[in-house]
Amino acid sequence: MRRLPALLAAGVTVLLTACGGGGDSPPAPVTPPPTPTIAIALAPAAITASRGATTTTTVTLTRGGNYVGMVTLAAEGVPNGVQVTFSPASLTTSVTSATVAIAVGATAAVGTSSFTITGTGAGVATTSIPFALTVATPPGVTVSAITAQQLSQGTSSATAIPLVLTRTGGLAGDLTLALEGAPTGLTATFTPNPVAGTGAQMTLNAAATTAPGSYALAVRATGAGGASGTSPFTLTITAAEAGSVSINTVPATLSVVQGQTALTTVNIARAGGFTGTVTLSASGLPAGTTATFTPAVAAGTQAQLGLVVGAATPAGSYPVTVRAQGAGVREATTTLTLTVTPASSGGNTVNWTFCAPERFPVWFAYQTGTSGAWTALTPTGSSTRAYAVPASTVGAVAYAIPRAGGGADVFVSYLTAAELGFQASNECVGSRRTKSLTGTVTNVPAGALSFVSVGGSGTLIASPATTFTLSGVADGLTDLVAFRSAPSVGNVGVQADRGILRRNVDYTAGSSIPTLDFNGNESFAVATANVSVLNAGGDQVSLATLLLTTNGVAGPLTTATQPVAIATQRVFGVPRAQLLNGDQHQIQAVAVNSAGPTTSTRSVTQFNRELSDRTVALGAVLPTFVPAIAATAPYRRLSLSGLWQADYGDVMAVQYLQQPNTWTVSVSRGYAGGSANWTLAMPDLSGVAGFNTAWGLGSGSTGYTVIGSGGTQGGLSGGGGTFAEGASFRQALRTGTLPP
Repeated sequence: MRRLPALLAAGVTVLLTACGGGGDSPPAPVTPPPTPTIAIALAPAAITASRGATTTTTVTLTRGGNYVGMVTLAAEGVPNGVQVTFSPASLTTSVTSATVAIAVGATAAVGTSSFTITGTGAGVATTSIPFALTVATPPGVTVSAITAQQLSQGTSSATAIPLVLTRTGGLAGDLTLALEGAPTGLTATFTPNPVAGTGAQMTLNAAATTAPGSYALAVRATGAGGASGTSPFTLTITAAEAGSVSINTVPATLSVVQGQTALTTVNIARAGGFTGTVTLSASGLPAGTTATFTPAVAAGTQAQLGLVVGAATPAGSYPVTVRAQGAGVREATTTLTLTVTPASSGGNTVNWTFCAPERFPVWFAYQTGTSGAWTALTPTGSSTRAYAVPASTVGAVAYAIPRAGGGADVFVSYLTAAELGFQASNECVGSRRTKSLTGTVTNVPAGALSFVSVGGSGTLIASPATTFTLSGVADGLTDLVAFRSAPSVGNVGVQADRGILRRNVDYTAGSSIPTLDFNGNESFAVATANVSVLNAGGDQVSLATLLLTTNGVAGPLTTATQPVAIATQRVFGVPRAQLLNGDQHQIQAVAVNSAGPTTSTRSVTQFNRELSDRTVALGAVLPTFVPAIAATAPYRRLSLSGLWQADYGDVMAVQYLQQPNTWTVSVSRGYAGGSANWTLAMPDLSGVAGFNTAWGLGSGSTGYTVIGSGGTQGGLSGGGGTFAEGASFRQALRTGTLPP
């Protein structure tokens, strides 16, 4: 050991070995120090955000190898329009996470892109992790373009302005509509508002004090989260005269076959303090065509124009000018386009067309004059059935419609040429093809009722039931009306509180109607009014309210029943804000007396736009009639006759029921001419080609109903269109049984 210092000084490596216990031991191992590391993770590592939004993710740092140094965070490859910030941007020894804020600018490209989050520290390898960002279109809505509009002071839009709303970026929920930039006195009514679907209508209303001028306006639709869209348009308001009147026709175009009649409604708007009557006239009619206004001097807001096209009127298109003249105001005009098409054959014919397959006749015939021979007709068409009926001054048609389970419904009508054309043209309006639909109602309390009607078919749903099925719904464009009511209490009938009105619907056959929510945004509080019924004479009276639109009767709104006829009853309907031009409430009172061997039923129907307190008057009780047996072979033929009554001076009819057949025979006052008497006789049709005598009546018991009809507008009533304000129709029935 004394030589050790010298050896070391000479650079000699010396291995020292410790010895003990009499033996040698191996050297102790040397452990290297750990390698410092860092790693980062993201949660979440992918995010979807809209333009203009800021979103966040969290970066978590993991240190290894006893590393205690600072780590700096950064973002690399960030796409244009996106800004990334860290809080904190540097992580000291005690900090292990940071918040990453990602701000998506308005110019950021829509779609998915990625960038990298990195962590850098002294003496350690840089770590990184990818982040995926999907930029989405923000929720929004667009409103369809609106054409330039024009109003006079003190007037409203002649027709509702349609609005189509398109949601973008996944925007859901209701949209609220508002008019922006309106001058003082200008308001807008939106139907519906809010909007659950994609369509609405706007009516502009200018007060008499609204200043004339041109205004830049916009309709704004606003949804959840403040998402909105606008549609700008220009409105020009012109100065009103001291008094003014304006008119339009709905429809504004008519296509009529030679020898037939067409109807349109004249809408009348008064402004500037003018409240007087207007006299209606038409010019520019083609040769052989006449125009009839009902009423010709209108005090209300509507009148009906009938154009009777002669058989010799030349085919072509004619601009007809409709005029309204009032005292102290400038004449108002509108143009109605009348297109006359040739009859199907060389003569004066009426095309009677059936559109509903369930009403396709199995036999059809006509009679010319009052004593001509009956002639069977062969139909044309596949999806419809059309019969070309030669028209004379007066005549008759008869047809048989098969009944389910056998037998037939036989109809015989004695009419004038004009009435024949009206009936023929309204067959497809009143009897369209039908379909079935299903649906659901919500927010109807336990024990309460709801009623849903679409296209002439309705059903009552008693809570807790919520689903329903409608069959026999008229195909094509129609309207839906529904109401919710507390259950009947005693004789009070329904007590409606909420209603729903959906316009211009055409649900696919077999589909489900979107849910009807009576607490939803499209529902509304119903309007109420009191109706008094006169001339009830102690009969039990019931009231019904329906809504008549340009698409036809939308359906019953409410019904109510009172055992005491004189009592005033409350009815329910649509409030003014929900009504459009052409809408009318149809109030019908029905009085029934079942005492004695026959039952007397009377009804009165009145048409008014707005629901308000009114009085309606029933007509006289129909006398008791006993049908006479005119013949017994080849089938039993019955006959009735009587005097025309003032209340029922338009049409008389009788219906016979003997399973499996029914017969309905009717005669118009026009057919009867100036006679004070009417006669309803079942004709002998056994010799007419194709007629089946099994459709006739036998010697057994026969039920019968005699029906008288008349109205303030006169003539026959048919489906579709609207009536003059305040028009009313009366009907009376007498039902009995003819013994064997």
